[in-house]
Amino acid sequence: MNTQPHNLEARKERLVAEIHQAFATTKLGSGLSWSQTVQLDDYEPEEIVRAGRHVEPPHWLELVDDAEWHPFPGIGGYSFIDADGFRFYLPPTMIRMVREPCEWYPGHLVGIINRFAGWEPESIFSETQCRCVAKFLEFMSDLEAEQLRDWAVENPWGGIPPDYESDHWRMALNSFWNRYLSP
Repeated sequence: MNTQPHNLEARKERLVAEIHQAFATTKLGSGLSWSQTVQLDDYEPEEIVRAGRHVEPPHWLELVDDAEWHPFPGIGGYSFIDADGFRFYLPPTMIRMVREPCEWYPGHLVGIINRFAGWEPESIFSETQCRCVAKFLEFMSDLEAEQLRDWAVENPWGGIPPDYESDHWRMALNSFWNRYLSP
């Protein structure tokens, strides 16, 4: 764990820049678009959904600040995405999470990352992208730890926040992603 939590703001900016660089050439390709995942959630047959390709942004960068795009929309999204779509939508999701965590529940994004990357992240990501995902997990764990420390200062009677379950970020990092972090 990072021993300098006051440095999180500088780390955040470096991590966002690293995400931009690591995923700069990532395209949706033949992957499912966000709008297609909504169709699948509405029980449209996959062959019809794939045949009726919708217009998507030419690059994931356009989604980072798009107020109309939501990483956890409640319909469609990651629950229905394929591997190519996952790789395309993960970078803007990570940037949004770094800027302001927005999961539905603790561990949601970790579960999605594990679902696609499993024990062999190289099957879906380059080594540079794996390192970036590992740094993202480390950052989110450190951010959560800092938020818990802040909560403890504001609530000196002890305990933990009522919505805190466990550090899913750190557990994922320690399970296999930490091998991508430099010593």
